[in-house]
Amino acid sequence: MADQKIYYLLKDHKLERYYSKILEKGVKNEQGFLDNITEENLEEMGFSQVDKKQFSKLKDFIRRLGIVSKEKRNQQAFKVFYTTPRSQAYKELTGMDSEQNTVEDLMLRICQEERDGRSMGVCLFTGEGMPLTDDPFFNTWSLKKRYIESGSKLYAIFTPKENLRESPHCQTQNDVSNEGPNTICCHIMLKGNYDINVDLEQNTLTDLRTRLSAESGIPAHVLYLKDVNNSNYSETLSNLEISEDEPVNFTLSSFHDSVTAFPEMFHSDLKPSVPQTQKGLSIFFSTLRSISKKYSVSKKTIAYIRKLSGCNALAQSLYQLLCRTTPVTKVQKVAIVEGLYFLFRELLPRNGDKIIEDGDVFEHSTVCWAYLLSQAENESSDCEIYKDVSLKAPSTDQRLSEPVRVPGVTEVFDRVYVQDKIKDGEKIPNCTDENLRESSIQRATDIEKILLSLPPSINTFPLWTSYNADQPISSFRMSPEKTYTQMNEELKRYPYINITPPLQLKDLGAEGPLLVHLSEENVGVYLEKNKMTPQKIKVFDCLSGQEETVDVNELANKLRDVTADLTFRVTKTPKEAIVVLFDSSSSMSEKCFDSQCQMTRIDAIKQVFDSFSNRCMAYDFQHVISLIKFDSTVKTLHTFTENLETFKEYIHGLQASGTTLLYDALNQGIEELAKVKARFPDCRRRILCLTDGEDVGYVVMVAIILLFCVNDIIIRGSST
Repeated sequence: MADQKIYYLLKDHKLERYYSKILEKGVKNEQGFLDNITEENLEEMGFSQVDKKQFSKLKDFIRRLGIVSKEKRNQQAFKVFYTTPRSQAYKELTGMDSEQNTVEDLMLRICQEERDGRSMGVCLFTGEGMPLTDDPFFNTWSLKKRYIESGSKLYAIFTPKENLRESPHCQTQNDVSNEGPNTICCHIMLKGNYDINVDLEQNTLTDLRTRLSAESGIPAHVLYLKDVNNSNYSETLSNLEISEDEPVNFTLSSFHDSVTAFPEMFHSDLKPSVPQTQKGLSIFFSTLRSISKKYSVSKKTIAYIRKLSGCNALAQSLYQLLCRTTPVTKVQKVAIVEGLYFLFRELLPRNGDKIIEDGDVFEHSTVCWAYLLSQAENESSDCEIYKDVSLKAPSTDQRLSEPVRVPGVTEVFDRVYVQDKIKDGEKIPNCTDENLRESSIQRATDIEKILLSLPPSINTFPLWTSYNADQPISSFRMSPEKTYTQMNEELKRYPYINITPPLQLKDLGAEGPLLVHLSEENVGVYLEKNKMTPQKIKVFDCLSGQEETVDVNELANKLRDVTADLTFRVTKTPKEAIVVLFDSSSSMSEKCFDSQCQMTRIDAIKQVFDSFSNRCMAYDFQHVISLIKFDSTVKTLHTFTENLETFKEYIHGLQASGTTLLYDALNQGIEELAKVKARFPDCRRRILCLTDGEDVGYVVMVAIILLFCVNDIIIRGSST
């Protein structure tokens, strides 16, 4: 494992060709690069100047990781623990300096420790499940400033790097001068005051922000005016009523203007670490959307998921999304996608009669959710206790920037608010300090820690208060109490996560949410119908993240009106079921009737079928029809349906070729009708066989088929 880490370190810095020579120098771990390799060694190994620069970068990278020798490690008390969905215990990280190393360094260190050859990023969460690493700017702050203390227990979830937000690359502006006739005092959140010289009549807010960035070393794109939205940065400072008399307060955020609407939470815009099919992703997000609209997830469900997974980050994120129906952060969305993959993977069979491959897990999301919802009914929710932490100051109703407390008052204030009270000689109600001074102000570090972890669009965070850091972890290792078949049976109890045939959505009583196929590889959410035009329905497409209006008839024609498991659905109990067997063997290409007729047999049969289907639709018979074609093979083109419009497309697309497996086709038709009998015992069952000749190459015995027909009361029609 150590040799593998050394190889990946070299590969990342384009030095893997020196791997063998590095090992020969006695390098056994990351520290060996710093202790064992000298400038002379590089010369001996044939390093070019370019390679030497890369090696220097490699050593800088190792220093950022905080990996030190055992002798140095014993001198440093700071340590953190972390675990992952694949781990059964916490892993200890030592050697990092809380004042020098950043959260970004910690993320790199964990990636290095868990290196498996894939290019993955990592999301970090507190032990309670709160996200820590959404904002890449605050990830550049030291561990101490982010309140990650020695002994902290963290949860790490790996995901493809493209799922994570990155700060835009900003070039250092060396030519920015801090000159002008007016001096403005700019206060940056948690960073202090800076005097910026400008011309109030000429310079714009963009100029002010650029100069403040140059003076403070903070990227301009994270500096925003406090309590001001959608500022016009091209306006002059005087027009914005900025003057030398009052300080200008700036907040910090990489996503100040980013506000995510709740439906966007169900947009399939993440790439899972274990790739899933497009259909699987659509089912996964559509099921979540339908559950959220149905308000069917309770604290019991969250408690059960927490018990099975041991993943507080997953439980916290699902609680916010499904119980509170509030948006979650990007990192929390990653926790939901990656966490539920691990959970579903453990619930679904890997062997036996039913095998679910890793890449198909999300296609069975509905079955997994049915199991979780049913099993959670008897679960206790005593440990699902949350405390709403407000990130707004009650005194101003504005988002906090520098949260503080004053003696005797539990309410959290913004520092600037308290400073103004002190300046004006005003008292704060219930404050026990008669002469409130600057030195009396106490930083509300508990609120500050949350504030730095969440985007400005989130003003309240439900903090899970039942966390016990000493409780042993259980990480996605369980044996489901039911078989896949039993879990699938549970699905019937939750119609809103069953895939419904489009024609059923025309019913007056069809209430959303329901799952519906939008295409063969895309399952969306039916929301509601247009009251004026019932055939028009509103759906949510998780692949596009948009609501759309579609025609149920067009959907039914396109999709054959089937369910997820390819069984058929009906709007009323059928009185008759007909299997149409269509002969498409090569003999059907011959001319029919007599030599003067130019119509082929297959074209004649197509016209017969057109007349048959038109008559059925015209009289609205209470029956269902299935279509099977046969030549050298037998194939069900369409399972039973009440809608015949799609049949014509299949029939007219058939070409004559191959032999005539007539009796095999009859056998398949019998099997299909047996399924109908099981569901509708009183339904009459017929086989209509459209063929021109005798069987060639049958596998199934004729006598058995005929006996089956007689005993099962199947009426067999024939057209030649």
